Amino acid sequence: VIDASHPQAQAQIDAVEQVLGQLESPPERLLGVLNKVDALTDEEIAERREALVAASGSQVMVMSGVARTGMTDVLRALRARIDADRRAARDALEEPQAWRP
Repeated sequence: VIDASHPQAQAQIDAVEQVLGQLESPPERLLGVLNKVDALTDEEIAERREALVAASGSQVMVMSGVARTGMTDVLRALRARIDADRRAARDALEEPQAWRP
């Protein structure tokens, strides 16, 4: 989550890129979020979103907690990822059924 309205938002994005490089996390596991977009112009949102996509290689969503825009979409995306992780963990623990002719 990046504070999109922060004057040093690009520095935050650069820090995210550095940390993600160290984690070697695949982009499909990540969800970037630009928060406080209500304080920005459409052009500024597009620029910062593009920078975060370039830094993370992941999906980037925008939201504003104050204006309550985009919050439901972000929460649904997070819930979908949590549910997928739980299914994958459960499936990994299940014993494969023995083959039967």
